[in-house]
Amino acid sequence: MDDCFNFFLLEDLETLESIERRSIFIPEHRNNDLNELDEDDFRRRYRFYKGTIETHVELLRTKLDSATGRNHALTAAEKVLAAVRFFAFGNRQINVGDLHSISQPSTSSAITDDARALAELRPLYMYLPQTEDERMQESFIHVQ
Repeated sequence: MDDCFNFFLLEDLETLESIERRSIFIPEHRNNDLNELDEDDFRRRYRFYKGTIETHVELLRTKLDSATGRNHALTAAEKVLAAVRFFAFGNRQINVGDLHSISQPSTSSAITDDARALAELRPLYMYLPQTEDERMQESFIHVQ
């Protein structure tokens, strides 16, 4: 029985070795729409002004830039552009990736990284009342 089992393992191994691995697509150049599009075209594609996205990139650069350039890592700008395009139009990740010459898994990571980095900045830009007294004070201020 063991010999039969070993035979099947050996046959499966030979089959696996005979399958060619899919080649990895590495683009020679990724488009940087911040540099390549004029203001009107950029706004139509991302729903934001270039300056707003440039500020977004600078705010998150330390959190989004890869520590190394190994494996053709995405820059902070590439991650932000992919995430903003996804959030602006709700396209499928594979479509956003195709537009930016990145894979679907890399697109997913870029979106997640951008969203997490933005969420970490929330305390700097938003304050949510924590107690009932603070909520009442806030609503009183806004009603006046």
